[in-house]
Amino acid sequence: MSANLQSAFEMALRLQERSVTFHQISTDREVSLKMAPSNYFRNYNLPEEIVTEGREWVMSKSEFDNAGLTGEPRRGDKVVDSVFEVGTVREVRQLSAGGVVLGFRIRVE
Repeated sequence: MSANLQSAFEMALRLQERSVTFHQISTDREVSLKMAPSNYFRNYNLPEEIVTEGREWVMSKSEFDNAGLTGEPRRGDKVVDSVFEVGTVREVRQLSAGGVVLGFRIRVE
């Protein structure tokens, strides 16, 4: 069941994913990998004049592992994108189901 769930998760990410450069600070490695931008409403004025700063990305765990990176994304890592430029990771959340980590939601500023 977890293989099917992982496949479905990755298929959903492919709808919006694009290539970024990910710099893992702990190993000083830069790799190209695919991530999907999330929450496009960030940095926009909401009706109540509230502004939420930062961007969020979603990445599959297999994409991270296949890039040869170790551990998990961490605070301080960098995401370099052609649209949003350089973002520093401020928060990482595991996306899991049934005890299996499918990917990560990464918040950058």
